[in-house]
Order: sequence, then C-alpha cells, then structure tokens
Amino acid sequence: MPPAWLFALSLAFLPLFLVSAWLGGWALLAVPVVLWGGASVVDLVSSANTTNPGAQASDSAMRWHLWLLLAWVPLQIGLIFGSLYYGAISD
Repeated sequence: MPPAWLFALSLAFLPLFLVSAWLGGWALLAVPVVLWGGASVVDLVSSANTTNPGAQASDSAMRWHLWLLLAWVPLQIGLIFGSLYYGAISD
C-alpha cells in the first residue's frame, strides 16, 4: 500500500489555489502547470506500488488514508464555495 504522505501532497496545493484565485489573471495558469509538473515529479521520485490492499489491510494501516479522505471533502467544498463567494464580492 502506498504511504499516506503521497496522498497528503495533494493538500499542499491548496495554498497555490488560494493565491492564484486571489491574484487572478495569468496566475491561474500556475495551478495546472504546477499540478501536472508536480505530479510527474512525485511519480518519478516515488516508487510505483500497484498492489491493492483489499481486505487484508488492517484498520491501523488505513487510518491515515481515511483521515486524508475525510479532510479533503470539507477542504474542497470550502475552496469551491469560497472561490465563488470571493468572485462574487470582488470588483
């Protein structure tokens, strides 16, 4: 099973989303460029692990993956609706 920190790297891009939404314009292009480039670098650096943990995975091994999954939902909802709100009130 891949380590949970590989999945946690996606949370590191949230500040980039916020800054690019705040700056607007050409800064919005930084998001796909950094995400595609960053994902490629992480894929090159980390070793490929294609095993599926399935039913044999213990609850303690999946704990961090579950916390990351549960944290991602409110963060994503806040980012989407926060961006919509900021776009509606800005000039």
